[in-house]
Amino acid sequence: MSHLPLTEKYLHALRAVARGEVFRTYNSLEFKLTGPCSSRLLWSLARMDLIADPPGGPLQGCHRMVLTAKGDETLRAVNGSDLRNLRALP
Repeated sequence: MSHLPLTEKYLHALRAVARGEVFRTYNSLEFKLTGPCSSRLLWSLARMDLIADPPGGPLQGCHRMVLTAKGDETLRAVNGSDLRNLRALP
């Protein structure tokens, strides 16, 4: 099972998504990704297919982004199989 070699900044952003701290907002003109890291970093994770809208998205308004199967696999490869302790990680 291979995973993408990600920098610590990318892993921090993936962990934030897993903790439910990253949101996508649609205001009829544009989409914005916000969270505890830069939106540029978050958009690059979306382009790498590591994060995505929840099922049924993109949705109007604001909603939490989720890990894709590929993002989940990548994060598990780095953190081990148990993602329940993500709150303790930076």
